[in-house]
Amino acid sequence: MVPGFRFGSRLDLACLPSAPAHARRHACEVLQGWSLTDEVVRDALTIVSELTTNAVRHTGEPNEQEFEQQDRPAARMCSLTLWIAWKWLFVAVADQSERLPQLRPISLDAETGRGLQLIAGLTDGNWGFEKSEPAGKVVWAGLAIPVPPMQTSLSTTRCPARPGGIVASPGRLWTYVDVIHNRSALTPRDTP
Repeated sequence: MVPGFRFGSRLDLACLPSAPAHARRHACEVLQGWSLTDEVVRDALTIVSELTTNAVRHTGEPNEQEFEQQDRPAARMCSLTLWIAWKWLFVAVADQSERLPQLRPISLDAETGRGLQLIAGLTDGNWGFEKSEPAGKVVWAGLAIPVPPMQTSLSTTRCPARPGGIVASPGRLWTYVDVIHNRSALTPRDTP
């Protein structure tokens, strides 16, 4: 989380098959509270789903050595972090896997491997990763937050992860984002 920014959220998860659903539900609730536009919420939920699914797939179950050292090894962990910096929404997923993401050409007959292409398309290439210590990595993606005219009415977009949830878009968030922009020289690449 970038110090001084009010909009930030983190969720720690066990890297189990249920993690992507929990991450989407959490992200949906947080993004609703931040009053982001319908398009940003939809794109962010897609990114959350892809990054969390990759973390579960690549981090996987505890290895044989962990099973030998412990009777019941703990599930490996991953975490979802959401934050707003300047006029960008960042989504980051940290996991314990050493396997680094690779953006590959899409093969028509491939059953997997389209997630990073989708993320690259949604973010106009504003994504990346960092190795973390002592092991693992953080994969992040940044979505530009469009600044609409001040609004007082609520949007009616239903959140797919939370039936009945409504995404609001009053102007208070946009005013705060403008304040951040005017006080900070950060760019999206400065805050992965």
